[in-house]
Amino acid sequence: MKKSFSLIMAAALVLTLTACNNSEESSDTASTTPASTVSSVEAPESSAAQESTDTTVSDDPIIVPDDPNNPADPDDPGNGGVDNSDLALPDNRAGRMVKAALAEGEWGALMLVEEDAIASVTGVDPADLDEFACVMPMISAVPNEVYCFKPKDGKTDTVRTALANLITAKQEDHMMYPMVAAAWENAVLEEDGGYVYLVVHHDNAQAAADIMGATK
Repeated sequence: MKKSFSLIMAAALVLTLTACNNSEESSDTASTTPASTVSSVEAPESSAAQESTDTTVSDDPIIVPDDPNNPADPDDPGNGGVDNSDLALPDNRAGRMVKAALAEGEWGALMLVEEDAIASVTGVDPADLDEFACVMPMISAVPNEVYCFKPKDGKTDTVRTALANLITAKQEDHMMYPMVAAAWENAVLEEDGGYVYLVVHHDNAQAAADIMGATK
């Protein structure tokens, strides 16, 4: 009887140890499973963060420099102006007078008026001139132009009358841009030392004409 009781106790001890081992294995399995689960959840989160970083767009403004070859804005021709220093003005007083005018204030993009176009542009006959220097706007929306003539002997009144008629015709032209029309309303026609000159400018005609008269 005593021997049977010992066998029963031994069997009970074996079962207890087996149960403990199984419990520890289950615990180990349970402790490792969440770690694997967390890892699988965190991985996409990290990937999304990386993707967000890679696709970040800078909001810094794009700075586009002004193009110095463009004429002044017809709605604001005094905003910036254009460098017209490369115009091949004649090497005489008429050329110097126009060059001095262009150094006074801001101007839109200008072009030379060649001899064969003087009559059609101004009404002045080139045959009546000893010297001339003329610039007009590259686009009609810019109210900037200068015409300087040295008439031949006896032709001063003829040249001045032609320019006065040009001013009148422009002032009566109701198809022009408002700012161009306003510039022609304030056009300056003057005479100095045998030279007759006309200045049209959006806000600087008189100052430009004054410096022309002072240029020898």
